[in-house]
Amino acid sequence: MQREKEFVSWTLQPLEDAVRERRSH
Repeated sequence: MQREKEFVSWTLQPLEDAVRERRSH
């Protein structure tokens, strides 16, 4: 379970940054 959480956070981190950049514009 711990590894799954780490993988999910590592995969969604770039997506979150992209969404923030789009909203900031």
